[in-house]
Amino acid sequence: MKQIKKLFLHLCLLLFVLEIHAIEYTMQKGVVRASEKGQTIWENVHDRLNRIEKEGKAGPVQSGSFVYYSIGSYLYEVSAQTGAVQKRIVLPGYCKQIEKANEGVRVEVGSLLMDFSWKKNYTITPQSHDVPFYLTSYLSQSAMDRNDAKSLCETILGKSKIKDKADSDSLSLQNLQEKAIEALDAHSKRDPSNLWYIMQQGIILGDLGKKTESLAKFQEVLQSPAEYHLSLLSIVHTLDNYNITLGDEAFEKGMQFLVARGYEPELMNALISVMVVYGRPLREKKDILQDLSYMNKLGERIWTFSPYAEASCYMFHALYVANQKAGDYQKADLWKARKDAATPFRIFGGANIYAEHTGHYLSLLCAISMGMIFLLFVKGIRIPKNKQNRFANLFFFRFWTKGELTGFLILVAIGCYTFYGLLLGIEAIRYAANMPISCLNGFLNHPDAIEYIQKARNTESKEFIYAFALQKAQEEQAADEIYQKLDSAQALNNRGVIAYHRCDREAARLLFQKALDKDPSLEVAAFNLGKRVVHPRIEKMQKYNATIPLLALPTGLQWSNMLASSQELTFPEIFSLMENLDQGNSKDIGFILFSYIALFFIILFSSLAFIALFLPTKPDRGCDNKIVYRMRQALEFLLPGSAKPWSIAGPFVLSLFFFSLILVYMLYQTEGMATNIIDALMIPNVQGAYGMSEIFQSSLSQWISKAKDLWWISLIVNFFLLRSKRWQ
Repeated sequence: MKQIKKLFLHLCLLLFVLEIHAIEYTMQKGVVRASEKGQTIWENVHDRLNRIEKEGKAGPVQSGSFVYYSIGSYLYEVSAQTGAVQKRIVLPGYCKQIEKANEGVRVEVGSLLMDFSWKKNYTITPQSHDVPFYLTSYLSQSAMDRNDAKSLCETILGKSKIKDKADSDSLSLQNLQEKAIEALDAHSKRDPSNLWYIMQQGIILGDLGKKTESLAKFQEVLQSPAEYHLSLLSIVHTLDNYNITLGDEAFEKGMQFLVARGYEPELMNALISVMVVYGRPLREKKDILQDLSYMNKLGERIWTFSPYAEASCYMFHALYVANQKAGDYQKADLWKARKDAATPFRIFGGANIYAEHTGHYLSLLCAISMGMIFLLFVKGIRIPKNKQNRFANLFFFRFWTKGELTGFLILVAIGCYTFYGLLLGIEAIRYAANMPISCLNGFLNHPDAIEYIQKARNTESKEFIYAFALQKAQEEQAADEIYQKLDSAQALNNRGVIAYHRCDREAARLLFQKALDKDPSLEVAAFNLGKRVVHPRIEKMQKYNATIPLLALPTGLQWSNMLASSQELTFPEIFSLMENLDQGNSKDIGFILFSYIALFFIILFSSLAFIALFLPTKPDRGCDNKIVYRMRQALEFLLPGSAKPWSIAGPFVLSLFFFSLILVYMLYQTEGMATNIIDALMIPNVQGAYGMSEIFQSSLSQWISKAKDLWWISLIVNFFLLRSKRWQ
């Protein structure tokens, strides 16, 4: 009898397995469908707006009682019989392949970007998976949940009726809204990973005037499973419109989710990364003074979530000004301190000091170039021409005074150094512009980030940042090997964290103490030793229950050095930097070609000037042509520094004259906001996104802007100098 029962059970199991295998699973665009003999059993619809590319979709593959497929960087595990989502995993890139393996599947993942060659293999089973948490940098992916929920509503309600409810029959619209709620509720039960299905129900219930039911749905969103709390950050601003307390709760839970997984707010440096995860805080521009309380709330959240994101300082500055106008000077001082702390990070790529200086170097180089050209032209007019030997006309430096020659050569040296600084800045901008968003999203553990940082030139700054990224990616052995080569307090502290994770608490304590002895200002080392430390980052980590001990973060100077790949000032390195700019870009090639031609003439003229410095000065006999003579006089009055009485100071005065004119032009064109062309291009237009932004000049730009009056001052001084002198 027992054998008959056992045989019967095996037969039932066999029939069940055959029944499962008879089902066919397909994917078309974002629609995953299970069908049997042409009849649809179930279907899941994702990416309703079809924003994710075809190569970003893989599967479906059945393994046991579950089906696996990927949409963008999301991998879904769903029931083979019902299609209900069991879990959603965030992958670091596109799923290239899904293969059945044991109880689950093995997936091969590659970068979303074509420039990166890394590949990762992960195993997913119903019980577990080995995919570390990665913050997606895919903008279309982040908006998919919201778009799917809204698209479902629009399909049921009809876009025209959503846009103009007044022209619709109210009863008919109400019936459609109730149908939309039913459909959204069904989808939320099938896919609990998409919290927007519940949010959209609350929004429609609010439109129907059912506030109690609406708030209940919003509470349901907040009580969703913890593994989906990252989505709460994108919901914060919608909840604010109904109840700001709910918005605060969503923000706090979203932050706890991120910090528990290694998120560092100080490393969230890209505005687009903020938009991907957190969204746009305001859709409509508001009066900051009338809504100051709410604006302060938004600012506090930005300070918590991404205090050093590019352009954050402009928001903090606007709040500083607004609170000052409102008479709340204590809060104004707080925002001013936060603005000052965030200012070095206002340009993309984190604290990019070289990129910040690039615009000033460009203006200075333009001024020096114009000064040299006009100086050579005016003095060339002044020198008598040799009609018998035209080649001798090239050597007109023989008629310059020793002071003029010395000033010219010093100006050439300054120009060369400025050109080198400009190249460093351009490389820093290029490197940062090509940097994947995953480098600047608060984690630095993404394979894209690790591969990109690895390509940078080997400097101590780069080595520390690379080791930090490896440590964040849980490759502690590789990180420790690099840290041991670095003689810095940061490296010692982070080695202490590695020792702590290896359960060697005494070794960790000794390393933290060494770090603190080496740099007594390293607050994180003191905190790891159990000392009481007051610091914004540490307070934030304690509030959100971060894993301790804490890592020492890369400094702004280290980021800048890595971005610029700082090197010694030598001619070979200058040529190397110029060659590195060329990546097949015609503009880069044109810039390099122009630079080589300009460099040739600079070397030619500076060589002639240097030779003339050691030769006797020939007397300047003046010019016989009255028209040329008058033109020379006019130019010497109009171009301060071009006349002989200025001597060694002449080249510098003329260059400063042009620099002042460039500065005046830039201030006029940008209404006083930017002192150079790079700053003008980099000023972000965040007013529409955040509703609070006020551009200000950095301390360096403020100091440089004082030179705007030099042009007319030098003209007046030049006029009186030339009137008081007589020269041939």
